[in-house]
Amino acid sequence: MFNKKKGNEKEFAAGELVWIDGSQYNNGQLTKKLLFKRAGTFPVVQKVGEAAYELKIPKMWKNLHPIINES
Repeated sequence: MFNKKKGNEKEFAAGELVWIDGSQYNNGQLTKKLLFKRAGTFPVVQKVGEAAYELKIPKMWKNLHPIINES
């Protein structure tokens, strides 16, 4: 294991609601101070990879990809 302090990641099932860290997505604000910190809650559609999930994201959020990493 590469990091002994890192805990086990939680497994999400289809239908569970999750938050997305919104600090890296721009919502049209001019300053970083006004950006949203979290976005959500979004339902999980399915587990795609070892640490990735497909989320059901509204169509109006065109710049947000539906497959998100669990970290």
